[in-house]
Amino acid sequence: MQTPKMLGVRQYESATCEVRYSMLLPISLRENVREVARVKSGMKGKRHGSKLLESVCKEADNAGKILLLMPDTNKLELWYNRFDFTRVQTEPVVLLMREPK
Repeated sequence: MQTPKMLGVRQYESATCEVRYSMLLPISLRENVREVARVKSGMKGKRHGSKLLESVCKEADNAGKILLLMPDTNKLELWYNRFDFTRVQTEPVVLLMREPK
């Protein structure tokens, strides 16, 4: 059975993100890891971003994929922590990881 690729743009209402192979990793490690990038929500307070990230996390769980992302701020890092992302690197950039459930 072939594993889902889990790549591309995801959208929920006004929120969007891109799920892609992580160029931070060597090619040999990329198959089981996806990077979540360009997370944007057009309407703050409507939970569109939360619903989008819940969906991406569920998709990653079903596919057995690790998720990586680089938050822009400490406030965003705290928000991602609610979805079980944990800090795995501080320098040169903050890197968060979420293992499949």
